[in-house]
Amino acid sequence: LQSRGLGDVYKRQDYDKCVKAVLRSRRDETEEFSLINKYNAFVLGLSTDEADKTEYENYLKEVLAVKAMVRADLAAAGIDVGAAGI
Repeated sequence: LQSRGLGDVYKRQDYDKCVKAVLRSRRDETEEFSLINKYNAFVLGLSTDEADKTEYENYLKEVLAVKAMVRADLAAAGIDVGAAGI
């Protein structure tokens, strides 16, 4: 195995921080936990509200879109984060 080096570690940390910052600007941690809890209640049959499932699925799609956006923005700035966050 070849070491990825500290540069790759820092790039990954930058990527993770950027993703978190964008997501937190859109929704705080409490709102995120609420989505997760409602989704889990739906999956366990404790909720019959289809919106609980749909809202969480939409949130997951948003997370994927943010990750792709951040990766593209960093790449445009000359920072290669590779497969970070996949």
